[in-house]
Amino acid sequence: MKYELFKNELDTIVYDDIREFAKVVLDDAPDYFFKVAASSTGKYHPAYALGDGGLMRHTKAVVRIYNYIANLKQYNLDNRFIDLGRVACLAHDIQKSGTEEYYNERSKNGERVFTVFNHPLLAAEFIRKYKGKYLID
Repeated sequence: MKYELFKNELDTIVYDDIREFAKVVLDDAPDYFFKVAASSTGKYHPAYALGDGGLMRHTKAVVRIYNYIANLKQYNLDNRFIDLGRVACLAHDIQKSGTEEYYNERSKNGERVFTVFNHPLLAAEFIRKYKGKYLID
């Protein structure tokens, strides 16, 4: 199961229903999400996020930084709100190189696949497909 690669990050989610939802989202993520670099050109991310698995390392760093900020006492945020933010962090680049079909089509032809401009919209659409399937109060 792909979500096991994010065990430490998932363990920070307090509510079971939100954690289970995050696991489903990660398991449904395109395979490339766990393999590609965070920056297709190498210009926009630090060295640790480049190379094989860089996007996954970048996502882990985003969750770590989010956890630090969300737990500052000055914000006094609700734990459910924080947990949903953790899922957003995990999924924010889940379509960075486009849909799985797009990525596979390009890469099988030997093309280099760059970050797609509309990847935030694709990530939102990816999450919307769960509407009505998973009840998260």
